Amino acid sequence: MYCSFFKGLNIHLMEKTQNNQISENIKVSIILPVWNPGSGIERCIQSLREQTLREIEMIFVDDCGTDDAMEKVRTAAAEDPRIRIIRNPENLGPGPSRNAGIAAARGEYLQFTDPDDYLDAGYLEELWQEADNNNLDIVKGRLVYETEDGTQIRHKDRNFYIKKGIDQGYPLFTVLTNQHQSLLISRSLLTKHQIFYGNSRCGEDSTFLLRLGYTEVSFGLCETGGTYHYKYREDSSMSSFNDRKLMNTLDGFREQIGFLLNRKIDLYAQKYFLLRVEYMLVLHAKASSFPELEESAADFFSGLCEQVKRFPLADPSVSNNLYIRGLMKYKQNLLIKPYPSSFARPGLRDYMRTGMHTLRFVFQHPYELPAVIAEFSRIIQRKLTGKL
Repeated sequence: MYCSFFKGLNIHLMEKTQNNQISENIKVSIILPVWNPGSGIERCIQSLREQTLREIEMIFVDDCGTDDAMEKVRTAAAEDPRIRIIRNPENLGPGPSRNAGIAAARGEYLQFTDPDDYLDAGYLEELWQEADNNNLDIVKGRLVYETEDGTQIRHKDRNFYIKKGIDQGYPLFTVLTNQHQSLLISRSLLTKHQIFYGNSRCGEDSTFLLRLGYTEVSFGLCETGGTYHYKYREDSSMSSFNDRKLMNTLDGFREQIGFLLNRKIDLYAQKYFLLRVEYMLVLHAKASSFPELEESAADFFSGLCEQVKRFPLADPSVSNNLYIRGLMKYKQNLLIKPYPSSFARPGLRDYMRTGMHTLRFVFQHPYELPAVIAEFSRIIQRKLTGKL
């Protein structure tokens, strides 16, 4: 029997496997939402089937894509009884798809893989061994970001910041802000506390990690060998930037604020909130650089203001230098990736292109970001003085 939040999920088992060929002791269930992942899914399937941990099941959730990815999954399923397929009644997005996978999973632990990524062969075994030996609810492994040609980007691993934050006494939800794919999570923990992904098509993983991090758990890092390889694709839904993605991200932010408002709003929650606001300001500034997104950017900012007004800020020190931190954060993002299709890679031509994009934005929108920051500064100051 599943927890109440799984009730009403309209899922259909499309194909059944030979259960007598699968170990009853499933240690890890791997959940993959599938919607037009491209050719990378073949590499992903191969890496999962070659895991040295054999007691696994692979749950592919067909989210009604238009490419041939699910045909490749079905071909692999005919050869490997550990592969299970679930089909959504319609395209629901990654959050509801993963929730459907959680509901169907039978493993002791869960791991969430994107179907265009891949894992080193010993990755799951190392994480499971760490969790089993130390009776941990959550274990986080290594994750690297790569381009299609294998070039590594974002060289500073998130684990560095997580360990630093934990050593400084920060609660888990403030440091576990992304990379949900590199977590091994106790299935009983999720069902017991009704922790699930958000319904928004963008930011659903941040909503999940916020819910997860707010729960009392035993947590550990495992960095002894294997790696999760996150593949950056310029044609992926995550890399695209349009009005739909902008408003979907706002929906995700609303879900996160709604969750926080039902919990204790302490200093850490307020800091987490302001970090999310900074991220949303970066998105707004980026959207404002596209003439075709001008109307959506205005609607996005209006909705963002409404969420800021909902959230209590009691301690003036929390918002100290918000506008400076927001500006610096935006500047850093602009220099690294001014547009979604342009990652800064080693090479003079790439740095020149990045510089041209930066100058173009400055000349076209010299007052845009300061106006945004000033407006939020006024809102927050009015909240702090009790005038809002």
